[in-house]
Amino acid sequence: MEKKYKISLEFTEPAFKRLDEINKLAGTTSNATTIRNALRVYDWFLQQKEKGNVVQVVDGNIINEISFIF
Repeated sequence: MEKKYKISLEFTEPAFKRLDEINKLAGTTSNATTIRNALRVYDWFLQQKEKGNVVQVVDGNIINEISFIF
């Protein structure tokens, strides 16, 4: 069994409401699950940045390159 660690996070009211909205959009009821998933996405973006890759969003015929600000 993998060892687990417990952390405590503080959110402003708007940030906590946004987390709740993201839970609903993702179909999850667990803040922990949503935050773990967000960390996976953040990790993926950081890996792409480290490799020098470009991330794009395609909207119909419009292609927008995403700049990493973190």
